[in-house]
Amino acid sequence: MRAALAKKTPDVCTLTSMFIGQQIGAKAIQPLDKYLSKMSSKDRDDLIIHPNAIDAARKIYAVPYDLRVHGYIYRVDLFKKAGIGMPESLEEWPEATKKIQEVAGKDFIGIGIAYGASGSRALFQFVPVLVGMGAKVINEDGTAAFSSPQAEKLLSYLYDLVHKYKVMPLDVALMNAFDLELMAESGRMGFVYEGTHKLDKMRERAPAGVELSYMAPLGFGKGNKSPAMLEAWNLAIPAYAKNPNDAWKFIEHWISPDIQLYQSHTVGCLPVRKSLGDHPSFNTPATAHIKPALKYLLDNPLKLKWPENTDAVNDALRHAIINVLTNKMSSKEALAEAEKNYNRVVKK
Repeated sequence: MRAALAKKTPDVCTLTSMFIGQQIGAKAIQPLDKYLSKMSSKDRDDLIIHPNAIDAARKIYAVPYDLRVHGYIYRVDLFKKAGIGMPESLEEWPEATKKIQEVAGKDFIGIGIAYGASGSRALFQFVPVLVGMGAKVINEDGTAAFSSPQAEKLLSYLYDLVHKYKVMPLDVALMNAFDLELMAESGRMGFVYEGTHKLDKMRERAPAGVELSYMAPLGFGKGNKSPAMLEAWNLAIPAYAKNPNDAWKFIEHWISPDIQLYQSHTVGCLPVRKSLGDHPSFNTPATAHIKPALKYLLDNPLKLKWPENTDAVNDALRHAIINVLTNKMSSKEALAEAEKNYNRVVKK
């Protein structure tokens, strides 16, 4: 952003999906439509574009170079040991988790979702479930719509995970995402909220005998899944790039099928091309999650118009969750305060 203001930018920049809107609003990056239009329609339609990279006029400002769909990395081996099937709804999840806690033994943690200061779990975990319940998050005028019966129900559910079912200790819920990841890698956790890109690394570091896989986030009601929370790292061309045409050639190379296949196998992220979900190389035990994760993303996209200040949404909702979990406020009070705090930012 500072480089754009100074008109001294690189030819290509990488942006996380949550902050593309700020770059578009500041006119720091340029539309890519003139380059995309030169691709064949089949090739262009094969790309999965993050919704945040598309403005109100339907112009596209960035293309992903890797995708990660958030959900839960879980202990397959413990479900086998307990002799139970996977839960099919949020209602079933706590009891299933209690059963794997019992077979795992002392000091085992059922569920880990980090709402601590350094994470974005309020955006990534709380908001998709809320949208899947039919709630609004942001009003048409850009103000907060956090207070709703659905949001109160979801906060009460999280409270019960901590205090009623005791499958997510309070100190774990208040952790930051990095510390939680380290704890999960030690084999001490049944479910940890993470992106698909972390599965390979966690498998490498897990103790012997620990079997991990990926579960799409559940919704309320049997068989329902929450909408897919897509996170992506994206390639964009700054508004003041000196060599934009060469920059596009570099981007085209990075999003090509060959490079995307190579990247998925070596790094563990999902490919940005829909057609690669059926690639035969993804039929190994190590890559078997890629096809269902891509299908989940394409079948259940999160339909939400994110505001430019997504960090403010995260902070407001994160504080509401913490206030409820720590018994400082009721769900209704916490959501009202979150709305007030967010709207104060919007009106500046």
